[in-house]
Amino acid sequence: MDPLEKAREVLRQYPLCDSCLGRLFAAMGYGVENSERGRAIKTLLHMRLVYDYRNGIDATEDLKALGRVHAPTRRFLASNGIGVEEARCYICGGLLRDVEKYAEGVAKALEQIEFGTFQIGSVVPKDVLEREREIVAKFGIETGESIKHEINRRIGRAVGGLLKRPANKERPDVVATVSLVDGTIKVARNPLLLLGRYIKLSRVVSQGKPVPGALKTVEEVLDPVRSRFGGPALVLHAAGREDFDVRMLGNGRPAVVEIKEPARYRGDLSGLTTDWVILSPLKPGTRNDVREASEVLRRGGDTHGEQGHSYLVPPPVRPGAGQLRHTLRHDHGRARLHHDEPGDTGLQRNIRDGQLPRRRPDSRGPLSPGPGAGPPPARRHEGPAAPAAERKASHA
Repeated sequence: MDPLEKAREVLRQYPLCDSCLGRLFAAMGYGVENSERGRAIKTLLHMRLVYDYRNGIDATEDLKALGRVHAPTRRFLASNGIGVEEARCYICGGLLRDVEKYAEGVAKALEQIEFGTFQIGSVVPKDVLEREREIVAKFGIETGESIKHEINRRIGRAVGGLLKRPANKERPDVVATVSLVDGTIKVARNPLLLLGRYIKLSRVVSQGKPVPGALKTVEEVLDPVRSRFGGPALVLHAAGREDFDVRMLGNGRPAVVEIKEPARYRGDLSGLTTDWVILSPLKPGTRNDVREASEVLRRGGDTHGEQGHSYLVPPPVRPGAGQLRHTLRHDHGRARLHHDEPGDTGLQRNIRDGQLPRRRPDSRGPLSPGPGAGPPPARRHEGPAAPAAERKASHA
C-alpha cells in the first residue's frame, strides 16, 4: 500500500489532523509518533501536488482538500489566489492537540501511593470512536491503531516523566483512568500478591472461614502482614486445605497472600512468626500462582496434590512410659505422623493401629502387616492343654 495515495483518498473526503492521519499508518515505521508521521505524510503529499500543479496537471481539488489541514498548502494556494479555510479534524475535533495536559492531574492523584509501576487508561467520547471506525472500515485501513492507544501512551509518557517511574502494561501496581468526557481521573490499586509457605501450629485455627471450635483463622493471624502494606483486607490462597483441628507441619503449605488495595507496594517481606502460625519469608507472586493454588484446592488435594511436602498431624496419642518415636506413614492418601512406643515391633504397631497381620504366600515367612482390617481374632482352645510331658510322649 502506498501511504501517500491512501492519504490522498482519505483527505479528499475527511479533514484529519496530523495525529489522526498518522495513526492510520501506525504499523508503518517504528519510533515515530503519529503526529510526526501524519505531518511527514502531508508534507510529502504537498510536495507531489505542488509539482503536479506547476507541471500543468490539474491538482487543485486535492490541494484544497489538503489545505484544510495543512498550513504550507494554504499558503501556496493563497499565493495563487485560492483561499481555503482551516477545518477541524473529523475524528478527534482537536481533542488530541494537548492531551498531555492530563498528566499533572494523574501525578497528583498518585502522590499518596507508594508504587513502582503504573498504567494509564482512558474514556473517550463514543462519537469519536465511531468516526474513527467509520474511516477505518470505509478505506480498508489495516495498518492503524486505536485512538485510545495513542491517548494512553502519550499521557503515560508524560506521567512517567513527572514521577520518574515506568509504565507497565502487563502487571502494573496502579491504574489511572482519565476521562476525556468530563476530565475526571480515577485510580485503581491492584492487589499485592506475595508467595510463601505457612506452618499451622495450633489445632484451633481454621484455614478459611471461621468454623465452630476454631478461635481464629489463618487470615486473622496474618493480619500484621496486611498492616505492613496498608491495605484494607488480606486474602489467603492456599494450595490445598486442612481441617481446623489438624496442624500443618513439615516445610509448610504453599500459599499466596493477597493484600487488597495496598497503600504501599514495597515493604517488609521477612514473613511472620506467632504461636499460632509461622509464615515463611515472602516474595512477589503473580495471578498464575493464585490460579495454581485454586486448582489444587479445587481438586481437593494436599500440597501440590501430593504427599511428602507437608505433614498433616492428627490429635496426639497419649504417650506411654519413655520417650515417643515418630514414623511417617500414608493413610488414605495422606501423610500422617504416627507415635510409636519404645520397644514396639512393626507387628505390634500395626495391631495397635487396627491392622491385621498377614502371612506371606509360602506360609513360612514372618508375619507382615495386613492392609488394615480389625484386630486379630482370639485364638480358640478346645479343652485344657495337655501337660508338656504327655505331648512329648505322644510324638515319640
